[in-house]
Amino acid sequence: MNIQDVYIKNFLSFHGEHSFYYPNRGLTLIVGYNYDSVDAKDDADVLSSNGSGKSAICVAPLWCMYGIIDRDLDKKDDVVNREAGTDCVVRANIDAITIERGRNPNYLRLWVAGEEQTKGTMGETQKAINKLLNMDSDTFRNMFILSGDTISSFMKNFKGQRREFIEKLFGLHLYDAYRDYAREKEKDLQKILFKDDVKLKLIK
Repeated sequence: MNIQDVYIKNFLSFHGEHSFYYPNRGLTLIVGYNYDSVDAKDDADVLSSNGSGKSAICVAPLWCMYGIIDRDLDKKDDVVNREAGTDCVVRANIDAITIERGRNPNYLRLWVAGEEQTKGTMGETQKAINKLLNMDSDTFRNMFILSGDTISSFMKNFKGQRREFIEKLFGLHLYDAYRDYAREKEKDLQKILFKDDVKLKLIK
């Protein structure tokens, strides 16, 4: 999965329109300052980074693709920027796939190679997106939104759960399917060979 760019409008901390380009960025440090919130420290006003939109840059693709968000919200409408109050939009370009999700008004649209593939309902469109992405929301969240809580949760998982996550992450679960398929084919061939062996013995 290669996220090329993300367009954000009135999403969480971001009021108005903003665009972020992701390709070939490598490891990136995101810093920010919230000019609407001032913390007092040592009798001096110090700008806080809380609420500046650092996390929103990371969770925007998650919300766009899966309709979920990696934080506690009282209502689904809370993704809409408070100052704007309406017209929340996130659009992401992933390989040849373009996904656009809106809140107030609510909608979900899908394009593949420039051709619109939006279905009759948001639920049907979401199923089509999940199939195209071939990655569930938990795997995406663990891959792209790495935090102390994520690492701690991963390490607390049982050995089998950690193995399952790593297999999904690197596509290793496919090899289990290949193995099972090969075993079934081997059984079929053994049955054919056994039948042929019986026929040869009868001829002799």
